[in-house]
Amino acid sequence: MKDCVDSLKALSKLPVKIVVRLCAHDEKATEFVSKIDGKVDSLVILGDYWKEAMKVNLHNPWLTYGLGIHRLRESCLTSDLLNDLGRRAFAADDICEFCKEFLIGEKEIELPRPHNSLDAFLRVINHLLEDEKSQWNPVKKKPTPWIDMEELERQCRSLLKFEGSGK
Repeated sequence: MKDCVDSLKALSKLPVKIVVRLCAHDEKATEFVSKIDGKVDSLVILGDYWKEAMKVNLHNPWLTYGLGIHRLRESCLTSDLLNDLGRRAFAADDICEFCKEFLIGEKEIELPRPHNSLDAFLRVINHLLEDEKSQWNPVKKKPTPWIDMEELERQCRSLLKFEGSGK
């Protein structure tokens, strides 16, 4: 294992991102890859689409983890923020950055910060979603919008209340 980690660390010093697509159901293989995760900076370990969708839903239930997001992650065409979707619950600023990156991209659209005006932030997101098609949601087993606006609002209000309390 040390040789593998050392090789991956050497690779990570280059301007590359390394994606390991875990296609094994063997407990030893999964355990081996889990031990490597976190030891190499530019390493992203992806499970299958369904497993990744479940992890994302656990931490960020406001987002439909569509197959397109999964394919982008497999191809290393995402930011570090997108790779954190299944690792942690996003803070309000992270949600805002994700929405900018994912829904706005290069368009010249102003996205209010949730801290400044949550209602304005939600209005803009809702407007941006009007042009988007529903995506297959592997957790709910049906097509859903990219972003569940009710869940997003609930999560943001909870986050802003918590973050505003200084905890």
